[in-house]
Amino acid sequence: VANAPIWWSKLELFRPNLFEGPVLYLDLDIVVCGSLDDIVKQVINQNDFLMYFESNKKPTNSSFMFWKGDYSHIWKSWNENFKCDDTKAKQWLVSEHKYHPNHVGQQEFTKHHLKHFSYIQDIVGFDKFKHIKKSDRKNWFKEDLSKKSFLVFHGDLAKPNFYLDKKIIQDNWQKY
Repeated sequence: VANAPIWWSKLELFRPNLFEGPVLYLDLDIVVCGSLDDIVKQVINQNDFLMYFESNKKPTNSSFMFWKGDYSHIWKSWNENFKCDDTKAKQWLVSEHKYHPNHVGQQEFTKHHLKHFSYIQDIVGFDKFKHIKKSDRKNWFKEDLSKKSFLVFHGDLAKPNFYLDKKIIQDNWQKY
């Protein structure tokens, strides 16, 4: 296992021969409201690599991914070309591929290595997701969330364990 910095360690998911069959990956701070069955039925026949759409500023987010097939070329590029050094990988993405320096990370690295890519929301609908970031932390739970399938928490100040007193968290998320 590489000694990758924090989020860059997600690239370990693409190590050769790690998975067989389709992979649905969710970060631990995603709250699944109800069953995954409907979502899996909708994405299982997709051939594109699917990632979560975050916002217009920084669209790609790797907290929710789905893929089928071998994507070990992502790991090989990270391991062989950059020796698992996120600084080198960021410089490469900014200088060679014109990514914005403030919006570059392992999700852009992953996306750059994909031939076919879509956002998960394009398949299952944007209305199924509620993105919760630091600026939402005092009000997100006041909305009607009954039709949401996923609460996607993002940032250090927005995590499900901060809201253990909220019924939607109590009913749908377990802290271990």
